[in-house]
Amino acid sequence: STRVVGCCMWRKSGAHRSITFHFSLHPVPSPHTPVVVHRLFSTTTTTTATTTATTRVEKMEVTKSNFRELLPAIQDSIAQCDFMAFDLEFTGLTLGKDVQGFLDTAEERYQIGKRSAQNFIPTQFGLATFRYDAVQQKYIAHAWNAYTFPHPFSWNDKRFTCQSSSIQFLRAHDFDFNKFVYEGVPYLDSYCEEAFTARLHEANEAKWQRYADSERARAEGSAAAEEATRPVVLKPRDEEFLAELRASIDSWLSQEKKDEKLQVKASNGWLRFIVYREIKLKYPSLYATKSLESFDTIVITEAGTPEERCALIEEAVKRSEVELEDAIGFSRVIQAMSRSGKPVVGHNLLLDLLYTHESFYKRLPENSVLFKENLLRLFPCIFDTKWIAGKDTTFLERFDSTGLGDLFTVLQQDSSSQSIELAEGHEVYNGTSRAHEAGYDAYMTGSVFIRLASQLGVSPLELAAPQTPHALVKHENKVNMYGTDLPFNITDPENKRDTSNVFHLTFAPETQAADIYSMFEDAPVQIQWVTTTQALVIVNDPARAMAIKRSVQRGTFAKTNTDQAGVTATVPPKPHIEVRTLDEWTELNQVASGAPSRSALFATQVAIAAASLATFGFALSGFFSA
Repeated sequence: STRVVGCCMWRKSGAHRSITFHFSLHPVPSPHTPVVVHRLFSTTTTTTATTTATTRVEKMEVTKSNFRELLPAIQDSIAQCDFMAFDLEFTGLTLGKDVQGFLDTAEERYQIGKRSAQNFIPTQFGLATFRYDAVQQKYIAHAWNAYTFPHPFSWNDKRFTCQSSSIQFLRAHDFDFNKFVYEGVPYLDSYCEEAFTARLHEANEAKWQRYADSERARAEGSAAAEEATRPVVLKPRDEEFLAELRASIDSWLSQEKKDEKLQVKASNGWLRFIVYREIKLKYPSLYATKSLESFDTIVITEAGTPEERCALIEEAVKRSEVELEDAIGFSRVIQAMSRSGKPVVGHNLLLDLLYTHESFYKRLPENSVLFKENLLRLFPCIFDTKWIAGKDTTFLERFDSTGLGDLFTVLQQDSSSQSIELAEGHEVYNGTSRAHEAGYDAYMTGSVFIRLASQLGVSPLELAAPQTPHALVKHENKVNMYGTDLPFNITDPENKRDTSNVFHLTFAPETQAADIYSMFEDAPVQIQWVTTTQALVIVNDPARAMAIKRSVQRGTFAKTNTDQAGVTATVPPKPHIEVRTLDEWTELNQVASGAPSRSALFATQVAIAAASLATFGFALSGFFSA
């Protein structure tokens, strides 16, 4: 089961010569193992790595080979759970031309995400279900990590894009690219499923009709005669093919112990016609049908009686139905999630929702309003743990970071939180970090959700019934949008932003952040740099924001200094810093010809931020996933 791979290195240094041998053990690949791809993405393959891989609990890892076996258990767990969490990994996150800004509207973010979801694809889908056991007073979790890949099916041959930083990010977290391509579970969106189902029914009806016509012709003795009257002109190479076909059939029939089926290669439609015609003319006791495994193969069997031929048709129909069901694949899981109506939880999940919609549900619609309508039909109740942890007033001073791993670590240390136990066969995530494996991230997300709910005073019974009023209801169907304080509100078609707490500053290039902070020293603020001479200031305290806005509008905005004697004095802002409300600044720019829009204002800002993140290797991919 293994082979030794070795190399010899010869070195000469002055009068000294040395030979060094290097050996490593590698598993012998099956015919389906892509050795080149494996070496491209794996530096070494040792017996240790192989042993570790084989000890993984197969109940948790979902591939094309075991999907049909595991699907009933997954569907049953969805039906019985209180809520479920999910997470996706992708071949890419953002297209080069798309940038994101603080003032983006929900529609603008939707269009950016839509373009990404239409160009990149999911590589993994992680699902974790959670059910509260009142007897044991703990949550029982089931987690699955599914590789997904859009295997070609009929005319559905998916084209997709890869982003190099995302591929590197996946590889850095031990993503198995061989498994992704060779063992990824297929899937179809609803449009393809409906189209292929209709085509399958038509094809199967046609099979039965041809069978009935053929049996009628056989009974009347007219099948061969009718075929013989059809003029067919064969070229020399066709004659050679026909001679080889006859020889193969005769040889197969003459064997005392022969295979049940004879497979004949026919690389195009014309050669397949020749095979079918020859069977009708010369071999009426045989039956020929196209192979389901290979498009260029015809399977010939002995079927001398009508009952035997009918059984072959039934087998072909059944196999075509199984083939379609396999092609629908992982979309069955999404359908089960939707059918259950249970709450769905994610972390920073706008992209996860977009990719799920595009790949497993329906092609993304024209605008965000239609997308929200579809989401409410697909998943009526959605929670985003990043939004809850970052925006609920209970947690404003609680967390230094709202990244998924950081939240999981901090909340796991809280002894007063609800107990969570992984079910039998799913324990591989116990005490082991597999960050950025979709199944593990889904498990972390669900665990964070339970503990956030517990700290908000939401009981397990309330958590299982989202229609019951509790502290989390105000966050329902609000999804975090990276780099802005505006949620993607699924129940609000307009999703308008309140900019009353945002101020535009213009200043000289030498102005420092400290100069800006000093103007707002008694208010919690964020600075969003636009250029070297422009910035936005977001005041996080609504009351202070309103007071500052009134001062700016009256032209009396100033900072407050306290001297050593404790005497408070009002000092005008530095003359090179000009402060306006965002609405006032926008109106001034709309008057000017060709002035930039709010979104264009942030193009430079986000491009600079992305370039900075790129210098840290995989930071951009990791930042979005957090």
